Amino acid sequence: MLLKQLFPDGILTQTEIHVTDIDDRFLDYIRMLAEQEGLPVRCHHHDLREPFFGEIDNRYDCFFTDPPYTMEGMSLFVSRGISALKHEKGLPVFLSYSHKSPDFMLAMQREFVQMGLMTKEVIPHFNKYEGAEIIANQGQMIILNTTDLTKPSISDSFREAIYTGEKKRTLRLYECKTCNQQVAVGAAGEVPTIEALQNRGCSNCKQDIFELVVRKIG
Repeated sequence: MLLKQLFPDGILTQTEIHVTDIDDRFLDYIRMLAEQEGLPVRCHHHDLREPFFGEIDNRYDCFFTDPPYTMEGMSLFVSRGISALKHEKGLPVFLSYSHKSPDFMLAMQREFVQMGLMTKEVIPHFNKYEGAEIIANQGQMIILNTTDLTKPSISDSFREAIYTGEKKRTLRLYECKTCNQQVAVGAAGEVPTIEALQNRGCSNCKQDIFELVVRKIG
């Protein structure tokens, strides 16, 4: 494990990694691994549509995020990360994101400038994902640095759509890998997004692993 290599002394290190997610299944799994391996990891249940408060606010030296692949989702997640950072320039931001068109990437760069972030490096094909055929199972790593002008573009509660399935009226058909039951996913489907389907689980067998079988219905 990478964290085991980074923190061979486990809980004796002064460094802490804090993980924030809305899905308790991920948090419970991370807590279990951290306890087993003696890793300095703490987990927080939080919906990033809401601002950070208390111990998460303005205290971290860097952050990593893998947001929804929309401009709104990227802006929201990066804004929340900025609000969690110390007020210092030169702090690194690690943004995992899908490969997008040049026009979309230009719009992203404008958003970075608006938030006062400097692009330091872009590493293509950095991440590989299982079951993410829609983005060719690969993503890029964008490394940013804070400046004296860094500030979140979203500071308050956020109620706009942040997932592709919420923004587009496309329906996709997903199949449960366990019982083969099929579910229509999209704004007009049984559930709005694949994330919502995974959180709910299959209505037949309660498992949460699905495969995309049809990209557009109708």
